[in-house]
Amino acid sequence: MDHSEKHKNVTHKKRQWFKTPLGILALFILVSIGVVLYLEYGTIIGFSWIWLVFLLCPLLHIFMHGGHGDKH
Repeated sequence: MDHSEKHKNVTHKKRQWFKTPLGILALFILVSIGVVLYLEYGTIIGFSWIWLVFLLCPLLHIFMHGGHGDKH
């Protein structure tokens, strides 16, 4: 068995981003911002949530379709 065959059998497990210290900090900041926005603008969001869903649809189409047929 040569050197390259030894490395084929080794699997490296990458840690998930939200289990890293930076990921935990990012989640804490996002949750904090969400709580503040909910407390300050909860009634506005409650009355206009359907419009926010309609505004989110084009963004999802742009970012999630990934190019439609690009050869990359």
